[in-house]
Amino acid sequence: MGVVRAQVSSWETGARGVTEKKLIKYCEAIGVDVTQIYQPPDFESVDALLSDATPEQRSKAVMMVKLLLGKE
Repeated sequence: MGVVRAQVSSWETGARGVTEKKLIKYCEAIGVDVTQIYQPPDFESVDALLSDATPEQRSKAVMMVKLLLGKE
């Protein structure tokens, strides 16, 4: 594939992104279909969850996300 083992490891752990072309080559190398290793999340987006929220609820949600991400 033209990559070092550490690079593949970083893809597998999510520490680093991978291009579509390399992902396809990786899947071919390990003998699986791309759809077997990539599945979109099965949960609602934050925007969808907040679509009907009040301004107060939105404010609280933003504060909680910031706390969880260590941004505040």
